[in-house]
Amino acid sequence: MGYNPSQFKGLTHPVDSVSWDVCQIFLQHLNKIAPAGWRFTLPTEAQWEYACRAGTTSTFNTGNKQSKRNAVFGRRKTANVKYGKPNLWGIYDMHGSIEEWCSDWYQSRYSNKKVDPTGPPEGRYKVLRGGDWWSFDVKYCRSAVRYYNLPYAKFNDYGFRIIMEHTPVLD
Repeated sequence: MGYNPSQFKGLTHPVDSVSWDVCQIFLQHLNKIAPAGWRFTLPTEAQWEYACRAGTTSTFNTGNKQSKRNAVFGRRKTANVKYGKPNLWGIYDMHGSIEEWCSDWYQSRYSNKKVDPTGPPEGRYKVLRGGDWWSFDVKYCRSAVRYYNLPYAKFNDYGFRIIMEHTPVLD
């Protein structure tokens, strides 16, 4: 993209200070070079939680208790990428450091009991998941914690994680 909007710059830190709207611009550029039949997107809220939990049902993907070694909270800035241990599927940094934008519009009632639920087709706020570096208590970094804000909002604890989806190529 040619620039880094982060307040906490460094090759080992996640990009921060990104709005949902800017994520969409980044994804448009990335999808121009995506292989045929593939596209990059933000995860839905359900996809994010599924990836975070990695098959667990506990409060955190490492169990019901969490330490500052595996969750980034109560700090003065983001932590290095791969700060703690990965979850059971090898995914890092799901608890804390950066709240991550999801593709869904926010709705007050969310159920992960449905198979791959999606948010409403429109709304005012977009969903963020994961907790962040300035949370004063680890409970704000739990797998189920949800946040939301306006799509143009950007703060130094907002970032994103992308997924790559296969879309069949029709002849």
